[in-house]
Amino acid sequence: MDSKVSKDELPTEIDRKLRGYDLMLIETQGRYNGESIISECLVISKEYISYSGNRDSLLNVVDAIITEYTEFHEWKYRDKMLGLLNLFKDNLQTV
Repeated sequence: MDSKVSKDELPTEIDRKLRGYDLMLIETQGRYNGESIISECLVISKEYISYSGNRDSLLNVVDAIITEYTEFHEWKYRDKMLGLLNLFKDNLQTV
């Protein structure tokens, strides 16, 4: 994680990393599995939850991205993106 990111900006950092997965899917023609993104986002999530005690704001970030991609029906890698988002959300709920 970039040490210049303040603790209050961690949800934005998670949003940025999760949204970056779609670019990686395009670059690798769908072969990128996103495990490192989930790991990085979980580390950031733990730090944010420890700092703020607020998991709900992170869940709201993920839910907003899920809603956006759910409505985006014509994208080739939509199912992979939604799979990663839902997997991260499941992991986030147990952090």
